Amino acid sequence: MVYNNLVCGEVIKNIGNYSLAILNSNEKTRYTVYIGKNEIPGIFYGKTDTLKYIPKFKHINVGDEVVTSGLDGIFYKGAKVGIITEIIQKKLYQEAKVKLFYNDLHPEFFYVIEGGNNGN
Repeated sequence: MVYNNLVCGEVIKNIGNYSLAILNSNEKTRYTVYIGKNEIPGIFYGKTDTLKYIPKFKHINVGDEVVTSGLDGIFYKGAKVGIITEIIQKKLYQEAKVKLFYNDLHPEFFYVIEGGNNGN
């Protein structure tokens, strides 16, 4: 789900003409992202607003923009997720905290996108 090209959550189930969705604030929300201009891969984890499994050999910075990668078929490439606020070094990979662009405290309506990779 996106609102003004800002990622706010994902549809998890279709029921007839309706869909069940979860917001980024839900602990079950997960999708692939790119970090910064070099499109460094990671996986967004909801509720904690954390990016995990970022390759340790790739350099990321506080302030880097995070966008959807489109690789998982959930979203198209380039929907805005947030900005990195903290980097955490793990033994085998990096993690990063993200300040989300979308404020899910005041949802109004959402656009649900079918076929996140636009048929590519």
